[in-house]
Amino acid sequence: MKQEQIMNVNMNHLYYFHVVASCGSLTKAAEKLGITQPTLSQQIGKLEEVFHSDLFVREGRGVALSTSGEVIFGYTKDIFSSVEEMIFNLNYQRYQSVEKVYRIGLSRSMPKALGLFLLKRMFENNNLGLQLPEHSYKSLASLLMKRELDFFISEKPLQFNEDVFDAISLFSPTYHIAFGRHFKWGGEASVSAQSLSGKPYFKFPAFNSVQRTFDSFFLKNGIRPNVVGESNDIDVVSAFTEANDCFCVLPKVILDSASGLKSGGVMDISTPPLCAFLLKDNDNSELRNLVSGLVRR
Repeated sequence: MKQEQIMNVNMNHLYYFHVVASCGSLTKAAEKLGITQPTLSQQIGKLEEVFHSDLFVREGRGVALSTSGEVIFGYTKDIFSSVEEMIFNLNYQRYQSVEKVYRIGLSRSMPKALGLFLLKRMFENNNLGLQLPEHSYKSLASLLMKRELDFFISEKPLQFNEDVFDAISLFSPTYHIAFGRHFKWGGEASVSAQSLSGKPYFKFPAFNSVQRTFDSFFLKNGIRPNVVGESNDIDVVSAFTEANDCFCVLPKVILDSASGLKSGGVMDISTPPLCAFLLKDNDNSELRNLVSGLVRR
């Protein structure tokens, strides 16, 4: 394989292929990856273009590997087994030297990149180890009450048990309309919310609380964008929007770091703040000071 062909092999596409091959189903693989089936099919198609070969064939309600797919799957099993081993060994090595390992839950309804953005200061502290399980708000609350977590980060729900939990507001992100730098918006001098009707839209899933806020805003204002896909992974949302003629809605802190996207303006909506939830009876001053240090103004 030529060097330029090697450089064209996208590791994300290769991992998507590996998951589909392991599941034997595009539907099951899409659910596991947290993306839509059309998006997954498109990414597999790009990998097939690189290898100039079909990698799957239809088989009943699922898919089976083609001859070329069998060859590639043999290698991806080794590749991703090695990656998992590498991550385990690095984490194990790091945990041997850290002073404290914190167990911090992340809500599945919250874009992961926002949680990692808030935890950046902890990542930068080489004396701390982190375990970051992802669950629903209800499951995280249950784990915290069992003291199996130190705290968790989630959007603040309309109601929560104030007798049991302290909710420390960390960050209230502003969201911007975002689209690729080469996307032709249609001649409008500026992007308005009303101009989103009919435009191709890559969104977060319906279980994402922020997306529910967007959906409510669109419905209330009679705005009907043309949904072309969804993912709860901000990196996927950003990459898809940059590579295709569509728009998305992203937190400004994420958009600022996405060189291939530009802002079409602020979405004039109020989204729930991201909060750290601790047990009210947890009087660990070190932990509370650490959480206070995560607050972003």
